[in-house]
Amino acid sequence: SSPILLLQRHTFGGFGVRLRGRGSYLDILLDDKVEFGTLEADLRAVLQRIVDRMPGFGISITVGRRVLQFEEMARLKEIVEKEYRLTVAEVRCQNSMASDSLARRTDLPVKLVSSSQIGGADSAARNGSTVLRGTRRSGSTVHHEGDLVILGDVNPGADISATGDIVVYGALRGVAHAGSSGETGATILALSIRPIQLKIGPLSDGERAASRKGGGPQVAHVKEGQIVVEPYTPLVHWSSTG
Repeated sequence: SSPILLLQRHTFGGFGVRLRGRGSYLDILLDDKVEFGTLEADLRAVLQRIVDRMPGFGISITVGRRVLQFEEMARLKEIVEKEYRLTVAEVRCQNSMASDSLARRTDLPVKLVSSSQIGGADSAARNGSTVLRGTRRSGSTVHHEGDLVILGDVNPGADISATGDIVVYGALRGVAHAGSSGETGATILALSIRPIQLKIGPLSDGERAASRKGGGPQVAHVKEGQIVVEPYTPLVHWSSTG
């Protein structure tokens, strides 16, 4: 599946680390041209922004073409798990030698991926990702060409849409339309999803969304031609993500 979202790097951390959603979990992308000490500082800056809102989430670390030493990988894992109480669930590499080396020396799943699977700065430019701070109140309408992040709630009576993916770092209780240009691979992620209506591509879940119960982080996506909303459980969803 296509990535949920690529967050703008100046919003979450420095230039060495970026955060995006991919499938039903969070992906930390490391710039393979940045010195490792800078990566550590940028990683902390990114995680500090999300740890209170998304405790216990699974994290994928994408190292790109960087040949990451075992000790460096152990250090990143320590920062994620011990300092911020998140879980490193997978490492993604573009370098086959690096992936083989890490696979032999770490207990983490290591996956060899292509540049098209990773995306990156070029993907960000194409997507036109944007971040909006503050709650969207009744009567508010937002449409964005690309991926959209709302740092706040989306209240009943508010209507948000994006041609790409939508992430709400808050409660989604209004109308949300991801993939508004017809993209059924788009995804909606929120800390809780109890909207008036959900739409993905040409599909809509109608009034059924209004009576949906449940709390905690949730992800909405298209499965077998219908919109489904599921708890954010990265390890359960792992086999279905790219």
